[in-house]
Amino acid sequence: MNVVRFSTEEPTKVSAEDLIEGLTMHGFKDVTNLDVNCGFVTFEHPYSENPIFDPEKHVFGNYFAGLFRIDKRSVPASALKKEVSEAVSRELDVSGKQYVSRARKKEITEETKARFLAKAAPNISFIPFVVDMTTGNGFFFFFFKSKFELFEVLFERAYGNMIYIDNICLFN
Repeated sequence: MNVVRFSTEEPTKVSAEDLIEGLTMHGFKDVTNLDVNCGFVTFEHPYSENPIFDPEKHVFGNYFAGLFRIDKRSVPASALKKEVSEAVSRELDVSGKQYVSRARKKEITEETKARFLAKAAPNISFIPFVVDMTTGNGFFFFFFKSKFELFEVLFERAYGNMIYIDNICLFN
């Protein structure tokens, strides 16, 4: 597990209200046709959309604790390839042509993938984070760097550039 200690560009005192405003603005919203969907959620209702952060339940002394939710959907390549080839064959039979253009095949692939993603069950993961409201420093706990990169993008949208202070590897 890795722990990253981070801060915003200008580490200062952060109020719970400011944190809640940014987290709510970038809260989790379920979008079924995306490969990866992410956002901030509460501890009490991690599976709900549009989280409502209650300071009484998320503030512990000087620290604000929250969860970052990542939904990852995937389509097996073999199933996608089979479905696309069947769709191309159907289109060739209907049109009477001998081939389908590269652009049309790309459209068919995107349509098929979107249809599969809408039906695919997401692989859900939750990653905890803590922000010290007196210094503006935060801690994010993760196993995979790709998940931290998603958190980093969303956190920067909410609060500005993130500055790394430490990266601690607890165990592999």
